[in-house]
Amino acid sequence: MPFIPLSNNHPNQNNIWRKVFYQLNIIGQCRQYNIPLLQCPNFLFPLMGAIIIAVMIISYLVASQFIADPRIIISIIAGTTIFLLIISFIIIKSFEHLVIINKMKNEFISIASHQLRSPLTSVKWILELFQKDELGKLTPEQAEYLRILNENNERMIHLVNNLLNISRIETKNIKIEKKPIKIKSLIDEIVKNAQIEALPKNIKIEVKTSSHIPSTIKTDKNKLEIILQNLIDNAIKYSHQNGQISIRFTYPRSTIKIEIKDNGVGIPEKEQNYIFQKFFRAANATRRQITGTGLGLYLAKSITEALGGKISFKSKEGAGSTFWIELPSK
Repeated sequence: MPFIPLSNNHPNQNNIWRKVFYQLNIIGQCRQYNIPLLQCPNFLFPLMGAIIIAVMIISYLVASQFIADPRIIISIIAGTTIFLLIISFIIIKSFEHLVIINKMKNEFISIASHQLRSPLTSVKWILELFQKDELGKLTPEQAEYLRILNENNERMIHLVNNLLNISRIETKNIKIEKKPIKIKSLIDEIVKNAQIEALPKNIKIEVKTSSHIPSTIKTDKNKLEIILQNLIDNAIKYSHQNGQISIRFTYPRSTIKIEIKDNGVGIPEKEQNYIFQKFFRAANATRRQITGTGLGLYLAKSITEALGGKISFKSKEGAGSTFWIELPSK
């Protein structure tokens, strides 16, 4: 059978070039794993190769100045090269193993969270029917049990939603849809729901708004709601009985600044550098057996930065904490 050369627009040839380009696009491959270049095996391999070649050249130049026998020079270069190749192989394989584990972890969290959300939502719907007496009249004792059950179900839904959001952030799948929103109305709605959580501890929530603040800002309403809910929930969680939470709006440098201040347990100074890390919880919080997952502040920081804003805080152990976010107003 005669050989027929492939034309420029042949699909097989296009596929070959596409595969070649993919193999050469090291940065694009590393982005798929959502890891820095210096932790990506595809980047480390050519980098270590370049380092080994450089070491071989330097070894030759140095050895040739002091050693006359070329066989000894070759032996030194060969030994150095083999040693570096072994070290490089171990390092690259270790990073490759970590990358695979990280990818599997993200996929597991995403799948598990999706699978958990549907039954939890169904339970919530059924509990609401019971609480509204649509499935029969309840005794006061039954109503109390259902209230406790509903609270725990809401906590589970909140945790699952946090895990889903973290999975989207770490896989770069978080979508930001900026639209004009009424910032004061959003805060009033969040505070109204938060007051229910604050009621058992008799915590007072106060909102202060600057007269110069714009009535609307362009941002993602759902994402901003997640940020503020997590910050206010934290303030309630770590406040003392009969505590006070202050939410303050200001308008510095064409940005909306929202401060959430509490007079609760505070954060130890030596642990403040780790407060936005995933799953981190301060020692004084664990000692007091305050429930939490250590995901709220990590999520708040990640989403704030995705919205083009910044987040910070100040805190003193035993005197409370103040967290604030700054978002572009336009």
